[in-house]
Amino acid sequence: MRDLGIAEHAVLEILAGTTALTVPQIARERSTSRQNIQLLIDRLASRGRVAIIQNPAHRRSGLVQLTDLGRAWLSETQPNHQRLLSEIAAGTSESELHTALSVLRKVHHLLLNGAGISASAEKVTLGRRSRTAKAPAQKQRSEQTESSLEELPVSLL
Repeated sequence: MRDLGIAEHAVLEILAGTTALTVPQIARERSTSRQNIQLLIDRLASRGRVAIIQNPAHRRSGLVQLTDLGRAWLSETQPNHQRLLSEIAAGTSESELHTALSVLRKVHHLLLNGAGISASAEKVTLGRRSRTAKAPAQKQRSEQTESSLEELPVSLL
């Protein structure tokens, strides 16, 4: 019953630990864009895995909650998920996991910050026209301190 991708599975796991969340809250939890999560939520809702209910605190931002079908799907896929994690743990040293975590953090940081575009303005050529790329308005997130292996972003697998 592998009809959902890893990203959808990760969203369902987030929702399983709550009563309901908004799309922006899920996006913050996943460190991704609201638009990306909205696409996933739309897909999950079309398959009956989540429901969008009225949010008393905000008229335009509904609350997303896991449905009984979504809970059943998670329960059904959990043994496979746990088996995969066990296989990774058995075949990988702690040092390798730390290295992988470091690489994934670097890639994530680069993706979030324009794949290495420096803070100073750079010239970007687009076809015949060129324009200046501006530095991101937001401050770059400070790097997190070394964390435990439980934080390994398994949802990327």
